Amino acid sequence: MVIDNKIIKAIKKNNRRTIFQLYDYSFSTIMKVTVRYFINEEDRMSVVNNSFIKIIDKIEHFKQGTNYNAWIKRITYNEVINFYRKEKKYKSFLDFEIYDSKIETHSNTEEDYNASLLEESEILKLIHQLPSATRIVFDMYIIEGGFSYKDISKTLNISTETVKWHLKQARKQLKEKINKYELRRQTN
Repeated sequence: MVIDNKIIKAIKKNNRRTIFQLYDYSFSTIMKVTVRYFINEEDRMSVVNNSFIKIIDKIEHFKQGTNYNAWIKRITYNEVINFYRKEKKYKSFLDFEIYDSKIETHSNTEEDYNASLLEESEILKLIHQLPSATRIVFDMYIIEGGFSYKDISKTLNISTETVKWHLKQARKQLKEKINKYELRRQTN
């Protein structure tokens, strides 16, 4: 589906058929983002639906020639963050100060990520086990990429040191989970 002026005009005129076609076209992209953040199906669908409503509301701001999927992913990320803010689920994880400014965040050794043996679905299950705020920061920085410490800090309204702390925790916890997983897999 190509999002052109004709489709944008039809959506502005509330053409239900076009809106339904756009929903079908957008659903898998939006769902892929929400699956990373929510285990609960109701929460996922709430964010999917809110994201799509925002897409419809802001469709006139979509610039032709840009990547539609990237545009809707950005809207969906914002909805994920709004969901956590509204539900206050992130508060207990994000409202603290990090005083140690010497936090290591990069450790690109091979032993840190033995995940090459794991399937993508297995890795996603392990990522889902991370605390909510840590999972969001990890996803924005590692999985989606393109988000700097500063971008994440501004988006989540936390310090860059807190972002670094979450990344360090995510790496540490995932390494432990992967090692346990591999150990269980070897014994079976």
